Amino acid sequence: MTTSRLHAALVDRAAMQWSALGVTLQAPRERAVVDTEALVGLTAAVGAADARVWEGAIAWCGRHGRSVNSARLKRVVAEMGIAADALAEFGSAARRAGAPPWPVTGGAERSNPRGESRDDLVVVRPTRDAARLLWSLRATFGVNARADIVANLLARPGSLLTVLELAHLTRFTKRNAAVALEDLVLSGVVERLGLGAVGRFRLRDRHGLLRWLDLLDSIDYPDWVARYTIGLAVSAFLGTTTLSPRVRAIEAREVVTRLRPAIERAGLQGPDLRVTGPAFGEAFDAWVDQLAGRLEHVTQQPERSCSGC
Repeated sequence: MTTSRLHAALVDRAAMQWSALGVTLQAPRERAVVDTEALVGLTAAVGAADARVWEGAIAWCGRHGRSVNSARLKRVVAEMGIAADALAEFGSAARRAGAPPWPVTGGAERSNPRGESRDDLVVVRPTRDAARLLWSLRATFGVNARADIVANLLARPGSLLTVLELAHLTRFTKRNAAVALEDLVLSGVVERLGLGAVGRFRLRDRHGLLRWLDLLDSIDYPDWVARYTIGLAVSAFLGTTTLSPRVRAIEAREVVTRLRPAIERAGLQGPDLRVTGPAFGEAFDAWVDQLAGRLEHVTQQPERSCSGC
């Protein structure tokens, strides 16, 4: 297994998701919810491999970069292990196109930040689908933890989640999640069951919210941060290793062990660690092939809304 398929799958997934947000790219339709900050981090890491993805992402950020939560972006890119220079390059280009400054990028601001904007690369038509769920909710609830909490609750029907669980899912601090939940309970969007530290939260009227959003009942919202963390780390390993089969198997095992928390968060199965010796290298390569396949996969869903549900 070479790095080419996995790296290409990461670039193609970025193209799918930017296309879903309105960038004029020829790509399959993304059916799952797009995590904006994870997509920015992924593009900073691999977008330069495809000029159409890079330029389109820059154009989108120049026009809609205010929809990116800079505090969450900082936490997400740190978890994904994005190199500081790669993020600085993308952030600087986005800033020149008109995006707001992100604290993770640094650098001086230009006096004419929109000088390199390519508005023709972004055509956002009025539409509501699962891919734009987080973006739509941020337009409604603000670019803060409230929108992310509602998106995660919508994608988990029947779940009763604690403040800590929602902070873990959204990558906001526990305090930010708690404050956002207080606001959502006050507004009537979310209801709280139980008191104190054992309190759990759910949407008060999930079906009503889905009707308003004109979405299907089934919403796919993978943990993109975890999936991209795995994909980028494994791709980096595959791109640098020139070791003997035995040593490569040892190094691959260390990579998988280090990624175990991300693998669990992503809901994936890692390679069988009971396999020993050079044979683990073969098991690892088979797992990487499956990982690339998951990134390439396009969820098939019926083309209808839930307006009558």
